[in-house]
Amino acid sequence: MKTEEILNQIQGLEREKERIVTEARNKAQEIIETAKKEAAENINAARLNIEEERKLAIDKTRKEIEKLKEQMVRENALCIDKFNALIKERYQDLISEIKEKVIG
Repeated sequence: MKTEEILNQIQGLEREKERIVTEARNKAQEIIETAKKEAAENINAARLNIEEERKLAIDKTRKEIEKLKEQMVRENALCIDKFNALIKERYQDLISEIKEKVIG
């Protein structure tokens, strides 16, 4: 082999090396871009899940608060009814005492 042929082969190998390196860089860049895109999609999906769970928790809390309000209203009404019954009973007792004193 002549020196010129060897140089041509070396230059050919160097060009092939540059092509392979460039191709590898491009492929690596594609992989990085794909990974970034997938990561962003996963982050957005996680955010949506968190937001949905937050909304569900708020809704559940609102329902529980409404249920407690209704329970308090019922209990308050029951207390008022009992109090009114006691007042009525006491009123009747006073009327009976007054009648007894006036008549008796």
